[in-house]
Amino acid sequence: MIILTNIEVYSDADKYVHRIGSDVYFTRATIRKGDTAEMYEEVDEVPKFTEAEYKATVEEKIRERYSMSDEFAILRQRDTKPEEYEAYFAYAEECKQKVREEMV
Repeated sequence: MIILTNIEVYSDADKYVHRIGSDVYFTRATIRKGDTAEMYEEVDEVPKFTEAEYKATVEEKIRERYSMSDEFAILRQRDTKPEEYEAYFAYAEECKQKVREEMV
């Protein structure tokens, strides 16, 4: 169970605490003004990578084939050039899957 005192937040089950909506994990931390127990969850382990690291790595992989300008152009023209969009989309999904596998 998540415990909030006047000064700190922690788990009474010796688990890690995760601040929901963030990449922040800890065993004990100073509480922030306005925090409630609903802002935290208990987890058994800290992820091997953060959401930000995952997104950055996926973007790097996509950039190996598509520049940012290329990607914007494909997205703008997805209705007029569906084959080009489908190829881009399939590649992006492939990149996401590869990164998930590499980061496990």
